[in-house]
Amino acid sequence: ASDYRLTVTSPGNYSVTRLSDNTTFPTYSGLPIHVDGMVLNFSTTPATGDVFSIQPVRLGATNISVAITQGNQIAAGSPIQATLGGTNAGSLSIGNLGLQPLPANPNAALTTPVALTFSSPSTFTANASVTVGATTYSAGQTVSYVAGQPIAANGWSLTLNGVPASGDTVNVAPGTVGSNDNRNALLMGQLQSQAIVSGSTLAGAYSAVVADVGAVASTAQTDQSSKDAILTNATTAQSSVSGVNLDEEASKLMQFQQQYQAAAKLIQTADTVFNAILAVAGGA
Repeated sequence: ASDYRLTVTSPGNYSVTRLSDNTTFPTYSGLPIHVDGMVLNFSTTPATGDVFSIQPVRLGATNISVAITQGNQIAAGSPIQATLGGTNAGSLSIGNLGLQPLPANPNAALTTPVALTFSSPSTFTANASVTVGATTYSAGQTVSYVAGQPIAANGWSLTLNGVPASGDTVNVAPGTVGSNDNRNALLMGQLQSQAIVSGSTLAGAYSAVVADVGAVASTAQTDQSSKDAILTNATTAQSSVSGVNLDEEASKLMQFQQQYQAAAKLIQTADTVFNAILAVAGGA
């Protein structure tokens, strides 16, 4: 789960850097480029100094949908199977048969049958090229047998246990019967404990994403509450300076009304006294 940067260092030479850990792979000469399960190619020749940003999983979840609706559509069984020869006389047994990681050659003949024939308890030959340890043997070449040591060919890896007898055989061929075969399902189940997402397991990576989203959401909510409090205080301060307090204005209005009534009463009293004086003066 990483982005990559591809740089054209010189004509026909390319440098690839995995940005999640800044790992730069050895310079690639020629195309296509095989790196971390990707196959990179160009439709036209790029120029020296060109830089490309590669985001193989950035939009990986955009189009996720349910593709199967029946349990029998799950590829629970392995596409290949190993069988012992019917006339085997030794104690040879099959330890494990599994698929290798995506090979450098994506056209590996996974379904091509391979037969191992033991010429002695410690040697065998194969009808195809096989790899044991760090050595690759051609078809028909004698190979040393060590119990438990992986034997790889055509994109699969096989381990055998026990002691074979001269003439014993082991055949690896495409699987034909899926019933009672859950090897692929078991391998898929093991993905939950493998560090395949930036060094974390699927569950760990999911938990980290949920925790990050929760932390960001909590911070945003706290920030919003703080900003709301600041806004409320600012609004209150503004209102105390420029706003109108209706209760206070109503109280002042009542006060002015009472003052007006008192002034009117005073004028009325003065008018009555003045008229009385005029009446007394006229009678005299």
